Amino acid sequence: MKKIAASILMAMLLFSTVVLGIAAAEGKTLYYPSYLQEREGETLVLDKEPERIVCLSNAALQILVRCGIHPVAITTPSSSIEYPDWVYELPIVDVGMNTLDVEGVLSYDPDLVLVGSYQKERCGEIFAASDIPVYYTSEGPSITYQEARESSILMARSFGGEEMAAGVQAEFEALEARAADYAANHEKKSMMIFFGAPGAYQQTSQGYLGSMLSLLPFENLSDSLIDPSMRTAPIDVETAITQNPEVIFAISPAVPSVEVLQQNFKEAFDENPDLWNQLDAVKGNNIVYLSGEYVTCKGIQVIQSVNKLIDRLEEQDASDDEAAEGQFVLKYPENLQALGYKEPLVLEKRPQRVASMSKAPVMALYEIGVPMVAIPESDSVIWPEALIASTRQYKMGMHSTFDIELLVAEKPDLVIMGYTSQEKYGTTLEKLGIPVYYVDAGHTVSYDSIKMQTLELIDAFAPGSEIGAEIMGRFETLETRLEDTRKAMEGHTVMVLQSSPPSHFIQTKGGTLGSMADMIGLQNVYENEESSMVPLDLELAVSYDPDLVLSVGANVTSEMQQSVMEEDFAKNPDYWNSIEAVKNGDIIYLPITYVSTSGITVIDRINDLADQIEAFFAE
Repeated sequence: MKKIAASILMAMLLFSTVVLGIAAAEGKTLYYPSYLQEREGETLVLDKEPERIVCLSNAALQILVRCGIHPVAITTPSSSIEYPDWVYELPIVDVGMNTLDVEGVLSYDPDLVLVGSYQKERCGEIFAASDIPVYYTSEGPSITYQEARESSILMARSFGGEEMAAGVQAEFEALEARAADYAANHEKKSMMIFFGAPGAYQQTSQGYLGSMLSLLPFENLSDSLIDPSMRTAPIDVETAITQNPEVIFAISPAVPSVEVLQQNFKEAFDENPDLWNQLDAVKGNNIVYLSGEYVTCKGIQVIQSVNKLIDRLEEQDASDDEAAEGQFVLKYPENLQALGYKEPLVLEKRPQRVASMSKAPVMALYEIGVPMVAIPESDSVIWPEALIASTRQYKMGMHSTFDIELLVAEKPDLVIMGYTSQEKYGTTLEKLGIPVYYVDAGHTVSYDSIKMQTLELIDAFAPGSEIGAEIMGRFETLETRLEDTRKAMEGHTVMVLQSSPPSHFIQTKGGTLGSMADMIGLQNVYENEESSMVPLDLELAVSYDPDLVLSVGANVTSEMQQSVMEEDFAKNPDYWNSIEAVKNGDIIYLPITYVSTSGITVIDRINDLADQIEAFFAE
């Protein structure tokens, strides 16, 4: 009996050990980075795997997404981080530097909350009283690259295991190898980081951006002015002038975009140019403006940020090399070559004061960072505020003239204009020694012309650049979409009218709007090999019988175009109602944005038009 009892006791002990082992295995250990361990301990140990996580940290959210973990609620996703679609469908809890919707968090009945350590003093006791475990993350302008690295690897280990942690570590190591290679092949330059308004704050090598730049060949002059551990501290212009850095990096938490940041700095420089031009970086325009992505750390995103920073520096290197070679070549696309513009424009160096008297190239030039001093006024596209603020605008309509002396006074080193203006303006500018490059422009510019011209501009001004590839990628994405649209539109016909009643013109598939309709897959009822747009022949028009009419004119809205057209129809109803599509109201009215090309904005126009046409034929 004693032996049986002993055997039973041993079995019970073994069973208890197995059960306890299973329970332990069901628990969860979250690891803290070394710089948080004094405050939080080495780990946070949970009794079980959390199932209802409220994630109030973009740093942690990126890791959860990688691990396939779906929180029940999140903070607002950072606009500079690409998340899968399902993330944007999750409920949002309001979180700010000094605010946190605690009641909102509790309403989700979480078994784990992930939140920045800056919230602990405010909310830690509340979560503790509710028996909710909290894992505190670190993010903000005072987190360094090295701290983000350690934290990201340990969060990957916490939520995804050793294999996930090893993968994240390998990504950091690949980045560091690239940074080391870049540093080894470039001479070190002195630099300062202006944080916020110019001449207000500086950042050392232990600030967020400063720690990124410490991987690259830059000497942070602020480290010799203040204790680097201060990370961010005030500075005045006079002190910056004594240091005179070769490069200035500019960031600000208070602006919505790089364009606004650049404009704010420009306004400050313009208010006191004698003072600011004592800085060689300002005088030589050697300032690198960076987005809010570089203001505060969001964990593993730092890998993307440093890679983008190196890309930016390499693009600048390429531009500098081109300038050093002493030659800038801007070729003409095939359609302009067919008009006689066969030889490329060759300049001694890359232009730094470009005046575009045609709307067509403006947005492509703006996006690839070409410095412009003059652009046309436009009612077909809204120019970015930063572009408006930094350029003079000229009236360049069909019947407009501009003061060529004012343009010459801008001291452009390249003028771009429509080839139809060569005789009126181009020849005069060329005689004054100002280089002129001619582009296709006006009411009958096709999509293909825009695409070819954009490619030549990118190849000349930003060869091999990331933004250039992204712009051309937009054309490819549109064309992929239209492959399906064309199949759906097969057999459908269209008449394209450009009208300012009582005048009406008809376009072939070579017109601006006509080429869009052709790309979408509609068969144009009007053909003319001599011209892409001619006055409408009223007698012939009644025989065209299109399934759909596209009507465009000089009106800023579709509703206004519809109003003026319907007024004209009402004046001669017997004629217009003999065209079935007009009689039945099978008309899509379009605003002035479809009249003349504004360059790469044609991509958005075609996408919008395709949406309307698909909806029309779906009814």
